[in-house]
Amino acid sequence: MDVNMLDNTLRCYALTLDPLHIGAGGYRLARVDNTIIREPGTDLPKLPASSVAGVCRNYAIYALADEEQKKAAKDCATKRDEKDQTKPAKDRGNCGDCAICRTFGFASLDKGSQIGRVKFFDGRLLAFPVRTMVGPVWVSTASLLAEAGGAVGKKPGDEELIVNFTLPGNPGEPRKLNLGWLYFGTRKDNGLMLPEIPGLPDALGQRLVLAPEWLFAEIVNNNLEVRTSMGVDFATGAGKSGALFTYEAVPRAALFTFDVVIDTHRCATDDEAAKIKEIVTSGFELFATLGMGGMSTRGLGRLKIVVTELLPCFEEEPNFEEEPNLGEEPSVGEEPSVGEKPSVGEEPSVGEEPSVGEEPSVGEEPSVGEESSVGEEPSVGEESSLEEEPSVGEEPSVGEESSLGEEPSLGEEPSLGEEPSVGEEPSLGEEPSLGSEPGLEEEPSFEEEPRREEKPGSEEELP
Repeated sequence: MDVNMLDNTLRCYALTLDPLHIGAGGYRLARVDNTIIREPGTDLPKLPASSVAGVCRNYAIYALADEEQKKAAKDCATKRDEKDQTKPAKDRGNCGDCAICRTFGFASLDKGSQIGRVKFFDGRLLAFPVRTMVGPVWVSTASLLAEAGGAVGKKPGDEELIVNFTLPGNPGEPRKLNLGWLYFGTRKDNGLMLPEIPGLPDALGQRLVLAPEWLFAEIVNNNLEVRTSMGVDFATGAGKSGALFTYEAVPRAALFTFDVVIDTHRCATDDEAAKIKEIVTSGFELFATLGMGGMSTRGLGRLKIVVTELLPCFEEEPNFEEEPNLGEEPSVGEEPSVGEKPSVGEEPSVGEEPSVGEEPSVGEEPSVGEESSVGEEPSVGEESSLEEEPSVGEEPSVGEESSLGEEPSLGEEPSLGEEPSVGEEPSLGEEPSLGSEPGLEEEPSFEEEPRREEKPGSEEELP
């Protein structure tokens, strides 16, 4: 099934022009005091959608071309930040009528609240700069590059790198590359490339390295920029005691990617949707001069955001495999598979040989030590137990068994020397009285297998 992203989705690429610090909040007991925000699953740095949306809203006010709209948006922002609770509701909160409120949403005391017509999503790290012996390279993974629409010909192994440039070295010798303090063998793939991003440096796409998925987060976190700041005492001009702190930052030339969706279903006309797109993109242009994140007055935070509409598509193959029905019975005449037992009370078809592990059919005499199938009664004339009766006029010796399946002829009594009285159950090894069904002393239950009777002479002696 082909699933294409809608044409109202903007694929954006953000290149850091300065180190970028978007803090996680608070202090951490780690190598630095102020850490940057990361994805919890991958431990990779990210651009929070809330930060991008908030900064874009403020910068879009400055970028409005119409002076009346710009003045209305500034007044709205001023009222939104009003803290005086004694003023009326109409003088506090968003106005709900300006172009910024209609684009990004608003919360007003007298007009309620409304979500914006544009949706921002978290930015994911696409390519990360790392120092090597042959100069800077940009490291990524096959999954991140494919998701962004890049080309991946070969995938690296667990302990190797894929590069799209030629490493120096003697011909015939293995080419190796270091990423910081890590050292790996390499393979070359000329088809490895980034998606088409206008306005980015050419060197970024010409010096790509694919790292193993399991190692990418380790490479990134070991090559983040760590800065140390110190408070200065105004009176002495020296460092203030207890004012030393450290913080992390994503280094310059890191590449992120994120999406922005314009909700055209809530736009009255196509012109309104085009106006919203213009407001968002004009706000992004000021990221390159005003920056975002923390420490923006101390050399951090500038981003160059490139907006494209060339979105990749992905294919999702449906899974047509169905699990077999475990409760389905085979059709009549169908031979079950090896080791498969028929259901309780089920008989195989006539003339069909039972498969391995299958119970014998009705009327078939089982061999010695073989049990009949559950719930099946032996036919007339067939003994269910292993006990046999001696032939007429012959007295078996103690502990000796006669041949299986023999019955005394009717009307004759076995010469056992004693005739059982009327109503008395015959003792072990005696023939039941006339009129009783031979061999059916006990019906096996449907839940349990019939118990074997003890051989004559094992517990009590024959009379």
